[in-house]
Amino acid sequence: MSLIDRIKQQILQDGYVTVAALMHQALYDLQDGYYQSKDPVGKDGDFITAPEISQLFGEAVGVWCLQQWQQLGSPDSFYLVELGPGRGTLMADVLRTVRVVPAFMKGASVHLIEVSMPLKSRQKQTLATYNIRWHESLESLPTDKPCIVIANEFLDALPVRQFQYTDAAWHERVVRMDNEQNMMFCQMDKTTHIGNAYLPEESAVDGNVLEICDAAHSLCVKLYKRLVEQTGAALFIDYGYVDNAYGDTLQAMKQHKHTAVFDTLGKADLTCQVNFGIIRHIAEQQGLHATLNSQRDFLLQFGIRERLATLYKNTHAEQQQALLVAYQRLTSPEKMGLLFKALSIASTH
Repeated sequence: MSLIDRIKQQILQDGYVTVAALMHQALYDLQDGYYQSKDPVGKDGDFITAPEISQLFGEAVGVWCLQQWQQLGSPDSFYLVELGPGRGTLMADVLRTVRVVPAFMKGASVHLIEVSMPLKSRQKQTLATYNIRWHESLESLPTDKPCIVIANEFLDALPVRQFQYTDAAWHERVVRMDNEQNMMFCQMDKTTHIGNAYLPEESAVDGNVLEICDAAHSLCVKLYKRLVEQTGAALFIDYGYVDNAYGDTLQAMKQHKHTAVFDTLGKADLTCQVNFGIIRHIAEQQGLHATLNSQRDFLLQFGIRERLATLYKNTHAEQQQALLVAYQRLTSPEKMGLLFKALSIASTH
């Protein structure tokens, strides 16, 4: 039975599935989930991430890692962790960058958190010269040393619940079947109290859609607790918004184009924008230091312009043009520069 048929069967059995349940099954089903079936990254895949655009991105993240390590007191043994490492390109660029500080390389134990078998296979190829350990979740990551964690375009793929404001009350949005046995979005008749102190419930008007990513909140609570107890730092880079906002941001991407959510379940990437305000607030509640910038400002702070100048001097005209195009794509306010945010969390100043 196909993934879509199994989802429809679940809907017929229970009457509906939540948006979060739909996303989880479409993305992470062990048999037919999107991340279990293919390598989705790159020009031949469905989307491209910043590390695949240019080495400039990963090198800036590498400089951030070095700074955090120094602020932690340059520990002689620590965990360098990536959540959702894609093809391994970001970690490869980071490790190449930090080689200029041998003590960092000597002390780093590299751990990757990955659930996708195709991507894990690709990571093993990309990082074949390094001693890497893989995990399927944070739970199996050791807790006896400081840790430096990076996560690029990881939070946006975690399942999100949606709620719609109607007649002065919140109703959870769900997926049901219409008379032709096609899936459709609708809302529950019963009202829902959104017991979430971070969200602007009192300002809603009819029709507003609110997204809550319980999976991201839970993961951050666990991770931030580690940063407090072990000391460490974390960097989340993703597309999203700073202040609480209303809107349906669920989208499906296939072959670099938007597609209908229900038409390509298990065959297309599903994402929602990240509420960075909440992710930052959870960190501050734990007593951690949180710095939130646009991707543009983060990359400029950690030397992307200077690195561009160095590479530019040592390449020929065609490569120079490619470098400039990539730089503009990563930093331009009209492209990724402002839409993508960078949240740096640290246990120390």
